[in-house]
Amino acid sequence: MAQKLDLSTLVVAPYQVGNILTLQRGERRLSIRVKTRELRQPWTFSCCMVVDILSDSSDTVEGTAFLKLYNWRFAAQQRSDQGLDPWTEQSASDYAQFYHETDEDWDAVQDEVFLVHEAHNMYRNETTVYKRLGPLQGTTVPRLIDAVELDIGPTNLDDENKKDLFKVQEILIEYISDGFTLRHFDSMVPAEALQGIVDQAVDIARSLGDHNVLNADVRINNFIVTQTHESDQKRSCRYD
Repeated sequence: MAQKLDLSTLVVAPYQVGNILTLQRGERRLSIRVKTRELRQPWTFSCCMVVDILSDSSDTVEGTAFLKLYNWRFAAQQRSDQGLDPWTEQSASDYAQFYHETDEDWDAVQDEVFLVHEAHNMYRNETTVYKRLGPLQGTTVPRLIDAVELDIGPTNLDDENKKDLFKVQEILIEYISDGFTLRHFDSMVPAEALQGIVDQAVDIARSLGDHNVLNADVRINNFIVTQTHESDQKRSCRYD
């Protein structure tokens, strides 16, 4: 019989509305401070949320963005697909001891290490895609604001190879606030505009291939329909 998970040991994700995160970017490890405005759940292969970008010297809001964290600890579908229980206090304890590098430590965390590498691969794939879609950013795909990361490792960890296992990689992208998904567009726009929006969505999907991007996850929920500032017409925008 499978052992029942003790729900009291579950670790609550540190991403809550109102929390401030300090992210690092680039080789110089420059800091970006963001404040969580809204969580976008359920979390599948990344933890998604709307954040306000704060100034360096105060809590003044300088902009709003969409943050995707490739955090294997709280990516529910990623863990479920690998047959792993949710992240618990024991998971955290085992992983924190991993840098001692004993056989026992490795046995306890090898599945977690696999998820880390999988999360890093997803991050690399997505940032590569955004680079290839540079000419489309800000028009038919969101603009990539920055690639960032969050260090969750022990302060005394000096093994460069293991440091990567304690990094949560993330991307900040343009937040589209005034739209709705293609799934609901037929009830949100005039009938005469429906065909034009569908045609735009098809063109956007094809444009990914024109930039050597193979997308195996084309779904209507991945498109957002927004109103342009130049006219009253609606346009569809690739979002995920």
